[in-house]
Amino acid sequence: MALSKIVRDSLNTGIDDNSDATAITIDSSEIVMTGKTAANFDTAGFQTASDGQTAVTRASATPFFVNRKTDDGTIIDVRKDNTTVGSIGAVGTDVYLSSPSGNDAGVRLGNNIIRPCTTTGGSRDNAIDLGKSDTRFKDLYLGGNLYIGGTGSSNALDDYEEGTWTPTIGGSSGTGTVSYSTQLGTYTKIGRVVTFHGQITASSTVSGGSGTLQIAGLPFASSASPMNWYANANLSYFGGLNSYGTETDFVLLLGPTASSTFLRFHAFVNRGDISRSPTQAQILSGSSFYFGGSYETTL
Repeated sequence: MALSKIVRDSLNTGIDDNSDATAITIDSSEIVMTGKTAANFDTAGFQTASDGQTAVTRASATPFFVNRKTDDGTIIDVRKDNTTVGSIGAVGTDVYLSSPSGNDAGVRLGNNIIRPCTTTGGSRDNAIDLGKSDTRFKDLYLGGNLYIGGTGSSNALDDYEEGTWTPTIGGSSGTGTVSYSTQLGTYTKIGRVVTFHGQITASSTVSGGSGTLQIAGLPFASSASPMNWYANANLSYFGGLNSYGTETDFVLLLGPTASSTFLRFHAFVNRGDISRSPTQAQILSGSSFYFGGSYETTL
């Protein structure tokens, strides 16, 4: 049934669109419509059915406004079987979405902050979990710090990364030429601490170069911290080094200056007699090293 131009008299109000156009349409399914004559969700206009289903559609503009005046509080009360299961409300210029009273969990948005809140949008500190052991979020992308266990600068984790690096054989007074059959390196950086592992095997005798034997190419430069002056790497295996037998113990120390990216060799022959450090010239085809350690960087 189409109602067009129902005019009010002195005692009753009706519908008057001041034209001959249809103002309201009620179809055979008892769906009431304004702004359209056929019920669907894609055509601009308003419709509501006798079973409570309602749709508001508007092109290129906000279709629905809800306005609470005077004070803060609930704007939309969401119910299931007439029991409140959540609400959307306002606190100042912030909007919040919360669970019903008793659960006291919500999230509040405003001023470039997303934060936990109470049922009424108030602040709630250190009480609400994000995710659950059996319903986890997947990835977390952060451009700043992660504060764990506290809010101070000492609780801030500003960097975590994993990657690879390429170890090379060198000398303290000049890097020669050597070919490799294996060059493997991995690292994990947590804050300023770098933990690394590596494997390197030469496939040729070194040509040129001089000075104390070094493994170069660490993924980050060391800091000037005194801790780094004693930082060492564990050499778990070595073999094929000219003039050194299997009874030689090697200690790999981080480079002696700040911003070092290399490990230097010191040798202890026959497990007690301190001897000269090996040189780069003692690298032969088949010389091999497996090592790992940690140090502090400024990055």
